[in-house]
Amino acid sequence: MADSHHLSRLLAPGQPTVSLTQILKFVGYIAQLKDDILLAQPANFSPTRSRPVLPPTIQTFIANACDLPVHLVNRFWIALAPTAWNTDIRFSPTQSPSFMSAYVTFGYQVGLGT
Repeated sequence: MADSHHLSRLLAPGQPTVSLTQILKFVGYIAQLKDDILLAQPANFSPTRSRPVLPPTIQTFIANACDLPVHLVNRFWIALAPTAWNTDIRFSPTQSPSFMSAYVTFGYQVGLGT
């Protein structure tokens, strides 16, 4: 219930326009970057107890790859974290070249690879 409440606030009138493509890319990239996100958490962190904090490098990558202003990444994270975190999608360059090209374009500059 809380997840749909956060999503409805993200999509509410008066908020910046959000496209379905941006939402799907966000979920896909977060699912792909789970290990990178976990590496930046404290050693005693447990994803079953709380939502991980997105490190600045991940926020920058997601903003660029999803064509979002950086300040909206955290709002997307709050609204979509449970879905993104519990989605098990792994893309390879041969499966989705356009999806993976964001790593070359935006990922390498912040230290992320495929």
